[in-house]
Amino acid sequence: MHVIDLAPPWLRVLWNRLQPQSDGRRSARGHPANRDPYLSQDPESRIFDLNADLIESVYALARQEGRPADQLVGELLAAGLEQRQRDNALWELWLSLTPREQQVTALVCQGYTYRQVGLQLMISPETVKSHARNILRKFDVHRIDEVRQALGEWDFSAWNKF
Repeated sequence: MHVIDLAPPWLRVLWNRLQPQSDGRRSARGHPANRDPYLSQDPESRIFDLNADLIESVYALARQEGRPADQLVGELLAAGLEQRQRDNALWELWLSLTPREQQVTALVCQGYTYRQVGLQLMISPETVKSHARNILRKFDVHRIDEVRQALGEWDFSAWNKF
């Protein structure tokens, strides 16, 4: 008998999903899945540190919502993974911007107009518009407001020179 056999069903499901692939499948980047340092560990040596407060919070929320903890944990994990993927995608987009495009993005996301951004960066408003077009293209959106919305939770206060 393994320790995981004593775990609640939702944890066993998670454990099984985290087991390394043995069929030689490759990850999206083309590297064998078993090259991931986490996945290459011996499954018996993995330990999941589940905080007792976290587990109790999950059970309390499940009771409050009147549904099984297994179902709730699955939804919470799926939502967390989706959010992480969105965050990673945004970060990759951010890294695709040039340093000047990052400056323009940061200032525009703080609500500055193109004219104000130009004054702050000592470039013309037309140059700011050119950078903005590049930003829109890289983010694959049509309006700068969509970039502001996508990065709405980011803190750009350190970029402010005023």
